[in-house]
Amino acid sequence: MPYTHLPPAAREELEAAADERWNAVLTARPELGPAVALQRRLLALVLDLKQTLEGSPVPRLSLPPSIHHRQARAGVPALAGEPIPCRFRF
Repeated sequence: MPYTHLPPAAREELEAAADERWNAVLTARPELGPAVALQRRLLALVLDLKQTLEGSPVPRLSLPPSIHHRQARAGVPALAGEPIPCRFRF
């Protein structure tokens, strides 16, 4: 599937659209209630993560481009040798 750019949307808009779809599904197929409940929880987690990532600065690569170029030619993974900060606690 090709990349499709979606314009940014506020959390409230996304939740409203999802609620509309879920309500339609539940009207047509009430036995899918547990699946819809799971999707609601999963969407809340994804939207929380989206908000966290959008509010964080993008990390910069610490190695110069020439090193990355040499690594790529040698088949070394792009982030080998890069510090990977982790701001999330699980």
